[in-house]
Amino acid sequence: MRPFAESFDLTPKMLTVGNVADDAVGGMAADGSGAFDFADGTGKFNAAASGASTGQIASLLTPIAPELANRISAAGETGVARVAVAASLDKGSGERGKVRLSLDIEGAGIKGVASLTGTPRLTDARAFNIDAMSRDEWSFDAKSSFAAGSKLLGLMPLGDIVKMLSGTDAVQVNVTANGALRTPLRFKASLSGNAIDADAEGRTEFWSKDAPRPDGTSADFNLTVRRADLAPLLDQPQAINISLTSRLSVSLDQLTLRDIDSRIGGSRVRGRLSFVRGNEATVDGELGTDVLDIGAVFASAIGINGGDPAAPLRQGLMRGWRGQVTFQALRGVLPGGLELRPVGGILKTNGEALAFEGVKGTLGGGELKADIDARPGLNGLGIDARVQLSGVEGSMLRTRSLTMPSAKASLQMSLASRGRSAQALMGSLSGAGSFALENVRIPNLDPRAFDVAVRAGDAGQPAGDAQLKALLEPALAAGTFAVPSAQVAFVVSDGRLRVGACTLEGEGAGAVISGGYDIAADQADMRASLISTVLPGRPEILVLAYGTPDAPVRTLDLTSLSSWLAVRAIDRETRRLDAIERGETPPLIIAVPPPATIAPPAPATKDAAIAPQPAPVTPEATPELPPIGDVPIPGGDPRRVAPAKPKPVAPRPPQTAVAPPGEAQSAPALPPPIEVKPAPGPAPRAAPPKPRPPLVLTPSLSN
Repeated sequence: MRPFAESFDLTPKMLTVGNVADDAVGGMAADGSGAFDFADGTGKFNAAASGASTGQIASLLTPIAPELANRISAAGETGVARVAVAASLDKGSGERGKVRLSLDIEGAGIKGVASLTGTPRLTDARAFNIDAMSRDEWSFDAKSSFAAGSKLLGLMPLGDIVKMLSGTDAVQVNVTANGALRTPLRFKASLSGNAIDADAEGRTEFWSKDAPRPDGTSADFNLTVRRADLAPLLDQPQAINISLTSRLSVSLDQLTLRDIDSRIGGSRVRGRLSFVRGNEATVDGELGTDVLDIGAVFASAIGINGGDPAAPLRQGLMRGWRGQVTFQALRGVLPGGLELRPVGGILKTNGEALAFEGVKGTLGGGELKADIDARPGLNGLGIDARVQLSGVEGSMLRTRSLTMPSAKASLQMSLASRGRSAQALMGSLSGAGSFALENVRIPNLDPRAFDVAVRAGDAGQPAGDAQLKALLEPALAAGTFAVPSAQVAFVVSDGRLRVGACTLEGEGAGAVISGGYDIAADQADMRASLISTVLPGRPEILVLAYGTPDAPVRTLDLTSLSSWLAVRAIDRETRRLDAIERGETPPLIIAVPPPATIAPPAPATKDAAIAPQPAPVTPEATPELPPIGDVPIPGGDPRRVAPAKPKPVAPRPPQTAVAPPGEAQSAPALPPPIEVKPAPGPAPRAAPPKPRPPLVLTPSLSN
């Protein structure tokens, strides 16, 4: 290499540098000249250099700032870079002079200018007494712009964070500071770009009081972020917009944000965070928010790409840090629309596994507890979860339009999954659990619908399944199916939840429920079979629901009930015909009873058939029918056996039923009789037949 300076002259009164020029190895060129008159207190010096990369320019700084030179070289920015340095010394007032140092740099990733001005004593300037001049007042001003994605942005304080927040956009940085170099400097800084807009104001110290040279940077200042996107910092594909105010303290190895007050999305977040720098940052903090989307936070933490479920998982919060953050929220939103009020827990990692520990929240008057672990492995990300509910109102448990019945519900559940994408995690989900329910009230399953069906069948109303369905739909919706307690077990396998047949026992009826939900297909199917336990033959109403949880389709299957009603009608008709064959009077169910009247009996003849006395309505005489609203009324007037020589008799009132002598005490109450005096002479009577079910008949009488 040729000599760097062609002329250099230093005397007690003058420093002269002239004709500095060189073409170094690798294509770097430098030139400069200047002179300082120490006696007069004036002078100036100008130098410039250019190279094929910023690394070549940085080599000029190696003698005076080796660490900075190494960091610039490590940035690896390519392209022609130019730097110009200027220094001037002018007379000031009294014993002080005016010193100005300026730096102008331009390269592929950066363009900026910086200046440092001060008024040191001329004696200190002549002697190059850096220690003395560092105690004087200085002013610093810098303006720079960094190209999109410039690696040089990481050289500034907090540069790595600023680089992530700025994304792929260009950034403008302005900094002003003033004060003695060995005391805390007052400064203002602004950062602006398409993706970020922030400023800071406070104090910074980069030269400790007793240190012989600058030993780092510490600062304490107010930070205001009007606009930023956390997505690059958290390795997320979708924007996470944030605004923030905080008190920020920075030292060589630690960064602390106190009094955080921010808006992330639509939620307000407050608290503190502390970061210790290293190969893996150590994080500790507490955060509180008004609304927390638990599902979105968990998905972001494990690196789920929100746009494509089949895309590989990103890094998320799985690596690069260790420590814990305690969180609390006034309202936590779970997938499906469930809300916890309030909810809290701890986000923790040891650098290898991520855990949500001690998650607790209030749900529907009860409590939810959960622990979730996520750990990378050879076969992808493995997730294990344990969930417990106790004393929760069942109607608060829902997923979109599907809601559990009203009950006091408790749950024990464990889940596991493994995969390299969100789709794989859902498809491999497995586990098991059980619900314990008390005081269950299942809507749209009123057992009194069986009474409605029986009444309609006895009256001959339903003509087909469609008419019966139209009759029973409102009847089922009129009330609830009450169950004192129930245990419902379920299993999860390959992303499908299944509930096996479970029997629920209620008053007058039972129900067998089953169903499932396919998570990947987002399809649910449910089946509830309502069975009467008081009617013979145990008729059944089958309720089916299927489709997405947003709009499930509900339908009734009345095949079994229709068959039971048909068999019941056939049996009733058979009994009626058998009774007629035996000469007995079967009952007849009429919708509205006719008014009671008194009519004289028709005259009897020897050829006339003796009409049997109608029997009272008793449980023994009535076929096995459920209670109904239409009251059966016996019909037909009582008849007497005509004697061989009939004698005139006075008309007798009709009687509802005449019981045999031995059953007088068991006959139902009759209306008071009407007293009618009989004609002279007793009238012989034939023994009445055994009471039979009533039937309104009009017997044919012969004169």
